[in-house]
Amino acid sequence: VIGTALFEDLDGDGVPDPTFGARDGVLFALSGRTGEALWRFEPTGEAGRLNHYSPAKAGDGRIVTASGGDVSIPAFDPRPSGHLLLLDAVTGRVVAAAKTPDGGETYTSPLVRKGPDGLAGVVFGTGGETHAGSLWEAPLAALGKGDLSAARKLVGPTTHKGLVGPPALVDLDGDSVDEIVAAFFDGRLVAVDGRTGKVRWTHAVKNGETHFSPIAGRFVGSARPDIVALINE
Repeated sequence: VIGTALFEDLDGDGVPDPTFGARDGVLFALSGRTGEALWRFEPTGEAGRLNHYSPAKAGDGRIVTASGGDVSIPAFDPRPSGHLLLLDAVTGRVVAAAKTPDGGETYTSPLVRKGPDGLAGVVFGTGGETHAGSLWEAPLAALGKGDLSAARKLVGPTTHKGLVGPPALVDLDGDSVDEIVAAFFDGRLVAVDGRTGKVRWTHAVKNGETHFSPIAGRFVGSARPDIVALINE
């Protein structure tokens, strides 16, 4: 098992049920009361056959998950495309699936963000430790149609490295719209404006790398959130 379980009452017994992502195409939900399996996702074709990470609620009884990353392939050799999948949270049935817009691998747990227009968007990353990738956002409705070709690239690569840890969603300026703060595997910490999709600021650690997500909180007494990121030199 990798990532963090999503807890939601799926069988109506009043007890939250965990949905887990795991390696080798495994994604499953367990009864929070008995521990018995409610469903186990079985990939069909290319979509969903790779690792699954932390799922996210997508509304209307659905969840979104990312599938990607094949560690059996040597580091710099070509890797298969990652996919985003929209599933029925109660049954595990695939509602829709789509390849990443750049065809890149993915290790990033997707996040669902309410945009300034009130519509939901899916935030995700591509690339990895040895393959370039970007930070993206696509309308949830587009994923529901199985097409991420119109996804907006928010931050592109600067080296052969991409994004591994999921971003943080946090309202940095008090306008009730979450910004996107991402820590890239190349040592960059980047904040993207939630309304415009433009980069607000960037900090970089030379020769830095990180697998970790940035954390938002109030650590120094300010009324506005602070960001903590762990980047290894």
